[in-house]
Amino acid sequence: MQRKDLTTLTKLIGKQLIAHREKKAMSQEAFAKKIGISRGYLSDLERGVREMSLETLQSICRKTGTTPNKLLGY
Repeated sequence: MQRKDLTTLTKLIGKQLIAHREKKAMSQEAFAKKIGISRGYLSDLERGVREMSLETLQSICRKTGTTPNKLLGY
């Protein structure tokens, strides 16, 4: 995968993460606390400036009761 494609995917994941958090009516602070990451890291993920590890994806899904497919909009 080329860097440009990865950046596009990272931004898409960030948008989906925002939509998921807003659907749960949670602030960044509350959502980050629930999933066990810092608010700053969550902000970076949502803005698409940092890539999420598979472990983080799994943790988010497990702690919010969703699946990777649903979280990523598939």
